[in-house]
Amino acid sequence: MKFSLNESQAQIRELANKILQEQVTEERLRELDARDVGERFDRDVWQQLATAGLLGIAVDEAYGGMGFDFFSLSLLLEEVGRSVAAVPVACSLAGAALVIQQFGSDAQKQRLLPAVAQGESVLTVALSEAMSGSNIDPVTTSAVADGDGFKLDGVKHYVPYAAHADAIVVSASVGGSENILVLVEPGQPGVKLESIITTNGEPQSILALSGVAIAADNVIATGAQADAAIQYAVNCMVTACCVIQTGASDAAMRMTAAYTGERKQFNQPIAAFQAVAQRAADCYIDVECLRLCAQQAASLLSEEASSVEDQRAINDAVSIAKVWAGDTGHRVSYSAQHLHGGTGVDREYPLWRYCMLLRQMEFSLGCAQQHLNDLGDRIAEYSVAMA
Repeated sequence: MKFSLNESQAQIRELANKILQEQVTEERLRELDARDVGERFDRDVWQQLATAGLLGIAVDEAYGGMGFDFFSLSLLLEEVGRSVAAVPVACSLAGAALVIQQFGSDAQKQRLLPAVAQGESVLTVALSEAMSGSNIDPVTTSAVADGDGFKLDGVKHYVPYAAHADAIVVSASVGGSENILVLVEPGQPGVKLESIITTNGEPQSILALSGVAIAADNVIATGAQADAAIQYAVNCMVTACCVIQTGASDAAMRMTAAYTGERKQFNQPIAAFQAVAQRAADCYIDVECLRLCAQQAASLLSEEASSVEDQRAINDAVSIAKVWAGDTGHRVSYSAQHLHGGTGVDREYPLWRYCMLLRQMEFSLGCAQQHLNDLGDRIAEYSVAMA
């Protein structure tokens, strides 16, 4: 993995930072905080990102995008975390759009991807089920053949921006023997959305499916191809969470460094105290380790896995990044709160938003311990297979 950005990547990061830092102001965030549950979506910022071409970073040029890779998209994701912007970049771009581009039919790509790149359409993914944690295999969501298509029944949890989406990528099990990945429209008969309250206010819903008819042209993948598509979607979404966690952790750390450099005790900045400096230094090390792990996962996802070994390397890198994301978010959040004292919990001061985002990302798509267990299980399986 290269540790420096090329010219195009540097420009993407600079442009994303400029737009988000200028547009996502404290006043704008407070306005969004006052909205009803499920309505915290900054469409103005979303459209600005579209106008700048940033929503099409990883969309092929044939569909109106820039044609860059996942690593380039991760630069936008990190800036979204740094600004705590209320936009569906992870689920729409890193999740649904990339899965459709990688596994969808030509007709599906032509129908959906140009509108995503132009900011006219939002997509999302429904993979998690109740108590699924890091295991995203469809268990309770089932499908039965119905002519050329399927009928879906079941419940998906924690579906981001579902109420704002034009299409939802849904995984399901067919007879318990194979999986499918399909497109569901929120307005279809048999589809019910229930908004839920989340830690950081992100719009999420419970998606209930009752006899939902899926036409053949809305089937993305079946069988082994669906297994690969679901694994790819999970890896993209988990890595997106890790990159957002990187941006938010970095911002919280720097906010804390600025505060401790100004806050005085005994007539000197508290940053001069050894215990404070050591705590801040630990945060810096955590953030940089997380950044490298997240970049490694994003870099590997940018290359097509051509062998079982390649796929194993991707899965392991994603799990390692998620372990670091959970632990780093936890430690940085606690240290930032501690070093700020009472100021850190005051909602008139912006740190609380970062702490809420860090907490939500810590448990999204499985916590650090679950991914550590998954990584250990896979290492054991590799060792047995090689013996």
